[in-house]
Amino acid sequence: MMVHRKATAGSDRIVGHLVLPGPLASGKAKVSVSLIDGTMADQPASVVAKTEFLIENNTDNTIEFVLNAARCPTKRRWLFDATVTADEEGRLMPGDFVLTRSIVYVDPVRSADIVLDLERVT
Repeated sequence: MMVHRKATAGSDRIVGHLVLPGPLASGKAKVSVSLIDGTMADQPASVVAKTEFLIENNTDNTIEFVLNAARCPTKRRWLFDATVTADEEGRLMPGDFVLTRSIVYVDPVRSADIVLDLERVT
């Protein structure tokens, strides 16, 4: 999966994929992917870009997403957060999927392929 920079000045278009370790527990799911600024250890992280959408009958274990964010300055700690839940309100339950590792987003000009591997909630 590639991370692409949109040509528009002042913004980043991040295109990626979530990888699930197995099939969805139900036919419908809510997908939520965020890019957060986690630079300041003594302050709550702030969301700089977020996308949420519903999927149905996903037979593939990958889900594509797109985030549109203001240009992310370098020398900051940009992190991804992601969930796939059967509950349309986004409440986590056993069988849902979450991103459990910190995935750092670096300057997209230098970024290698980024894959967000989710784990099943037990």
